[in-house]
Amino acid sequence: YMCHFSIAVILCLFLMGSRLHLYGDNVTLPCLYDFQTHSVLGFCWGRGNVPMSKCSNTILSSVEGSVWFKESSHYQLLGRVTDGDVSLTIMNAQRSDAGVYGCRVEIPGWFNDYKTNIHLILEEGIA
Repeated sequence: YMCHFSIAVILCLFLMGSRLHLYGDNVTLPCLYDFQTHSVLGFCWGRGNVPMSKCSNTILSSVEGSVWFKESSHYQLLGRVTDGDVSLTIMNAQRSDAGVYGCRVEIPGWFNDYKTNIHLILEEGIA
């Protein structure tokens, strides 16, 4: 029964845009856009849900693919930004990193931006 419960919880977390990881993991939060259609775009990552414009509590932002603000080296872009992969990697994730993260990709035009919110859940590993 425990196995079925665990699978259901993980499936539920996935469907809700949540990610479950362990303390100390390098955690990648996905954010991708169609580079073939849009070329290199500006984007931002913030703590909290994506608001009407920009990002809330910005931790990383970019203009035309070049990072111009990064809160700390704790946050990295390890994907191929030039291919539309602007996923955020949190290095050595700790308890304080748990919570909601939002990614906004600035697609030209009114109300075209791609937005995603991810709830990061961190747990201690089994000793």
